[in-house]
Amino acid sequence: MFAYVGDSNKELMQLYSALKKAAEHDPIAERLGVGFKSHGDGWGYVIAGDDGSLYHYRTAKAIYEDLHEVPKINGNFSAIFHVRKASDNTTIRPSFSHPLLEDNERELIFFAHNGSIKKEPLAKELGFDGVAIDSELAAKLFARDGIRCMRLLEKNTKSALNLLIMSIDRKTGKVKISYKNYYVKKDRSEFYDLYYKKLDNGRAVYSSTLDLLGLNGNKVAGDGLGRL
Repeated sequence: MFAYVGDSNKELMQLYSALKKAAEHDPIAERLGVGFKSHGDGWGYVIAGDDGSLYHYRTAKAIYEDLHEVPKINGNFSAIFHVRKASDNTTIRPSFSHPLLEDNERELIFFAHNGSIKKEPLAKELGFDGVAIDSELAAKLFARDGIRCMRLLEKNTKSALNLLIMSIDRKTGKVKISYKNYYVKKDRSEFYDLYYKKLDNGRAVYSSTLDLLGLNGNKVAGDGLGRL
Protein backbone atom coordinates (compact mmCIF):
# COMPACT_ATOMS: atom_id res chain seq x y z
CA MET A 1 0.00 0.00 0.00
CA PHE A 2 1.01 3.62 -0.34
CA ALA A 3 -0.18 7.14 0.40
CA TYR A 4 0.71 10.22 -1.62
CA VAL A 5 0.23 13.94 -1.15
CA GLY A 6 1.31 16.28 -3.94
CA ASP A 7 0.42 17.61 -7.37
CA SER A 8 2.08 15.18 -9.80
CA ASN A 9 0.05 12.59 -11.68
CA LYS A 10 3.38 11.26 -12.95
CA GLU A 11 4.61 10.54 -9.42
CA LEU A 12 1.28 8.93 -8.54
CA MET A 13 1.51 6.64 -11.56
CA GLN A 14 5.09 5.68 -10.70
CA LEU A 15 3.93 4.61 -7.24
CA TYR A 16 0.94 2.81 -8.79
CA SER A 17 3.21 0.93 -11.20
CA ALA A 18 5.50 -0.10 -8.35
CA LEU A 19 2.50 -1.31 -6.34
CA LYS A 20 1.32 -3.46 -9.26
CA LYS A 21 4.75 -5.08 -9.55
CA ALA A 22 4.96 -5.67 -5.79
CA ALA A 23 1.44 -7.14 -5.74
CA GLU A 24 2.20 -9.62 -8.51
CA HIS A 25 5.48 -10.73 -6.98
CA ASP A 26 6.44 -9.82 -3.42
CA PRO A 27 10.10 -10.87 -3.05
CA ILE A 28 10.16 -10.19 0.70
CA ALA A 29 7.13 -12.41 1.32
CA GLU A 30 8.68 -15.11 -0.84
CA ARG A 31 12.03 -14.91 0.94
CA LEU A 32 10.50 -14.99 4.42
CA GLY A 33 8.18 -17.90 3.56
CA VAL A 34 4.99 -16.25 4.82
CA GLY A 35 2.83 -18.57 2.71
CA PHE A 36 2.23 -16.39 -0.35
CA LYS A 37 4.17 -14.28 -2.82
CA SER A 38 1.45 -12.19 -4.41
CA HIS A 39 -1.37 -9.90 -3.26
CA GLY A 40 -4.13 -10.72 -5.72
CA ASP A 41 -7.32 -10.62 -3.65
CA GLY A 42 -8.55 -7.19 -4.64
CA TRP A 43 -7.38 -3.62 -4.57
CA GLY A 44 -8.64 -0.08 -4.34
CA TYR A 45 -7.87 3.56 -3.89
CA VAL A 46 -9.21 6.89 -2.73
CA ILE A 47 -8.11 10.16 -4.33
CA ALA A 48 -9.24 13.54 -3.01
CA GLY A 49 -8.35 16.64 -5.00
CA ASP A 50 -8.15 20.19 -3.72
CA ASP A 51 -10.48 21.01 -6.63
CA GLY A 52 -13.26 19.17 -4.80
CA SER A 53 -12.99 15.89 -6.72
CA LEU A 54 -13.27 12.60 -4.84
CA TYR A 55 -12.69 9.15 -6.35
CA HIS A 56 -13.16 5.91 -4.42
CA TYR A 57 -12.63 2.61 -6.22
CA ARG A 58 -12.67 -0.97 -4.89
CA THR A 59 -12.67 -4.30 -6.69
CA ALA A 60 -12.03 -7.99 -6.02
CA LYS A 61 -9.80 -8.18 -9.11
CA ALA A 62 -6.04 -8.39 -8.78
CA ILE A 63 -4.45 -5.01 -9.46
CA TYR A 64 -2.09 -6.57 -12.02
CA GLU A 65 -5.04 -8.00 -13.99
CA ASP A 66 -7.45 -5.05 -13.74
CA LEU A 67 -7.78 -2.74 -16.77
CA HIS A 68 -9.23 0.09 -14.70
CA GLU A 69 -7.81 3.54 -15.49
CA VAL A 70 -6.80 5.74 -12.57
CA PRO A 71 -8.17 9.29 -13.02
CA LYS A 72 -5.87 12.27 -13.55
CA ILE A 73 -6.23 15.12 -11.10
CA ASN A 74 -5.57 18.82 -11.62
CA GLY A 75 -3.68 20.59 -8.84
CA ASN A 76 -2.91 19.22 -5.40
CA PHE A 77 -4.41 15.95 -4.25
CA SER A 78 -4.15 13.23 -1.61
CA ALA A 79 -4.34 9.50 -2.33
CA ILE A 80 -4.24 6.07 -0.71
CA PHE A 81 -3.79 2.85 -2.73
CA HIS A 82 -4.00 -0.66 -1.27
CA VAL A 83 -3.68 -4.24 -2.55
CA ARG A 84 -5.10 -7.11 -0.54
CA LYS A 85 -4.09 -10.62 0.46
CA ALA A 86 -7.14 -12.04 2.19
CA SER A 87 -6.77 -14.31 5.22
CA ASP A 88 -10.25 -15.70 4.47
CA ASN A 89 -11.03 -16.43 0.81
CA THR A 90 -14.78 -16.10 1.42
CA THR A 91 -14.23 -12.36 1.90
CA ILE A 92 -12.72 -11.72 -1.53
CA ARG A 93 -15.36 -9.21 -2.57
CA PRO A 94 -15.29 -5.49 -3.43
CA SER A 95 -17.02 -4.62 -0.16
CA PHE A 96 -14.01 -5.93 1.78
CA SER A 97 -11.32 -4.34 -0.37
CA HIS A 98 -9.51 -1.30 1.01
CA PRO A 99 -9.62 1.65 1.52
CA LEU A 100 -12.68 0.94 3.66
CA LEU A 101 -15.14 3.80 4.12
CA GLU A 102 -16.53 4.88 7.49
CA ASP A 103 -17.90 8.18 8.75
CA ASN A 104 -19.06 10.06 11.79
CA GLU A 105 -20.51 13.49 12.53
CA ARG A 106 -17.16 15.19 11.92
CA GLU A 107 -15.56 13.50 8.93
CA LEU A 108 -15.42 10.88 6.21
CA ILE A 109 -12.74 8.24 6.87
CA PHE A 110 -10.98 6.04 4.33
CA PHE A 111 -9.06 3.29 6.10
CA ALA A 112 -6.36 0.97 4.70
CA HIS A 113 -4.71 -1.69 6.85
CA ASN A 114 -1.97 -4.28 6.46
CA GLY A 115 -1.67 -7.03 9.05
CA SER A 116 -4.08 -8.96 11.24
CA ILE A 117 -5.97 -8.15 14.44
CA LYS A 118 -8.07 -10.31 16.75
CA LYS A 119 -11.67 -9.79 15.66
CA GLU A 120 -13.58 -10.94 18.75
CA PRO A 121 -12.48 -8.21 21.20
CA LEU A 122 -13.16 -5.52 18.59
CA ALA A 123 -16.61 -6.88 17.77
CA LYS A 124 -17.43 -7.09 21.48
CA GLU A 125 -16.32 -3.50 22.06
CA LEU A 126 -18.49 -2.33 19.15
CA GLY A 127 -21.45 -4.56 19.94
CA PHE A 128 -21.13 -5.80 16.36
CA ASP A 129 -22.65 -9.16 15.46
CA GLY A 130 -22.46 -9.11 11.66
CA VAL A 131 -20.03 -10.31 9.02
CA ALA A 132 -16.86 -8.23 8.93
CA ILE A 133 -13.12 -8.50 8.43
CA ASP A 134 -10.73 -7.38 11.16
CA SER A 135 -9.72 -4.24 9.26
CA GLU A 136 -13.36 -3.20 8.97
CA LEU A 137 -13.88 -3.46 12.73
CA ALA A 138 -10.72 -1.44 13.29
CA ALA A 139 -12.03 1.23 10.91
CA LYS A 140 -15.34 1.36 12.77
CA LEU A 141 -13.51 1.82 16.07
CA PHE A 142 -11.40 4.61 14.60
CA ALA A 143 -14.51 6.35 13.26
CA ARG A 144 -16.10 6.12 16.70
CA ASP A 145 -13.13 6.90 18.96
CA GLY A 146 -10.39 8.42 16.82
CA ILE A 147 -6.83 8.03 18.05
CA ARG A 148 -8.12 6.80 21.43
CA CYS A 149 -8.81 3.38 19.90
CA MET A 150 -5.13 2.73 19.08
CA ARG A 151 -4.35 1.26 22.47
CA LEU A 152 -7.10 -1.35 22.06
CA LEU A 153 -6.04 -2.08 18.46
CA GLU A 154 -2.38 -2.49 19.44
CA LYS A 155 -3.33 -4.77 22.33
CA ASN A 156 -5.17 -7.08 19.94
CA THR A 157 -2.72 -6.98 17.02
CA LYS A 158 -1.64 -10.45 15.92
CA SER A 159 0.91 -9.43 13.29
CA ALA A 160 0.76 -5.79 12.21
CA LEU A 161 -1.31 -2.64 12.54
CA ASN A 162 0.10 -0.75 9.59
CA LEU A 163 -2.38 1.96 8.70
CA LEU A 164 -3.01 4.63 6.09
CA ILE A 165 -6.01 6.80 6.96
CA MET A 166 -7.55 9.64 4.98
CA SER A 167 -9.89 11.94 6.89
CA ILE A 168 -12.05 14.55 5.15
CA ASP A 169 -13.57 17.21 7.38
CA ARG A 170 -17.32 17.49 6.75
CA LYS A 171 -17.43 21.21 7.50
CA THR A 172 -14.33 22.49 5.71
CA GLY A 173 -13.54 19.73 3.23
CA LYS A 174 -9.95 19.71 4.49
CA VAL A 175 -8.12 16.45 3.80
CA LYS A 176 -5.43 14.86 5.95
CA ILE A 177 -3.60 11.54 5.73
CA SER A 178 -2.29 9.76 8.80
CA TYR A 179 -0.10 6.67 8.93
CA LYS A 180 1.00 4.13 11.50
CA ASN A 181 3.93 1.69 11.41
CA TYR A 182 3.26 -0.88 14.14
CA TYR A 183 3.89 -4.62 14.26
CA VAL A 184 4.46 -7.29 16.89
CA LYS A 185 6.32 -9.84 14.75
CA LYS A 186 9.71 -8.17 15.04
CA ASP A 187 11.41 -11.03 13.17
CA ARG A 188 9.45 -9.90 10.10
CA SER A 189 10.27 -6.20 10.33
CA GLU A 190 11.58 -6.30 6.76
CA PHE A 191 8.12 -7.34 5.62
CA TYR A 192 6.05 -4.91 7.71
CA ASP A 193 8.07 -1.68 7.82
CA LEU A 194 6.67 1.43 6.18
CA TYR A 195 8.94 3.91 4.37
CA TYR A 196 8.78 7.64 3.73
CA LYS A 197 10.12 9.54 0.73
CA LYS A 198 10.14 13.19 -0.24
CA LEU A 199 9.60 13.41 -3.98
CA ASP A 200 10.08 16.31 -6.38
CA ASN A 201 6.41 17.31 -6.32
CA GLY A 202 5.03 15.48 -3.30
CA ARG A 203 5.70 13.02 -0.51
CA ALA A 204 4.79 9.39 0.04
CA VAL A 205 4.54 6.66 2.66
CA TYR A 206 4.60 3.12 1.36
CA SER A 207 5.12 -0.57 2.15
CA SER A 208 8.59 -2.07 2.24
CA THR A 209 8.36 -4.06 -0.99
CA LEU A 210 8.00 -0.85 -2.98
CA ASP A 211 11.33 0.33 -1.60
CA LEU A 212 13.01 -2.62 -3.32
CA LEU A 213 11.71 -1.27 -6.61
CA GLY A 214 13.89 1.82 -6.60
CA LEU A 215 12.13 4.31 -4.32
CA ASN A 216 14.97 4.35 -1.76
CA GLY A 217 13.14 6.05 1.10
CA ASN A 218 13.65 6.06 4.86
CA LYS A 219 12.01 3.76 7.39
CA VAL A 220 9.14 5.32 9.31
CA ALA A 221 10.23 5.60 12.92
CA GLY A 222 8.05 4.94 15.95
CA ASP A 223 4.68 3.31 16.53
CA GLY A 224 2.58 6.48 16.79
CA LEU A 225 0.19 8.02 14.31
CA GLY A 226 2.15 10.23 11.92
CA ARG A 227 0.90 12.87 9.49
CA LEU A 228 1.84 12.87 5.80
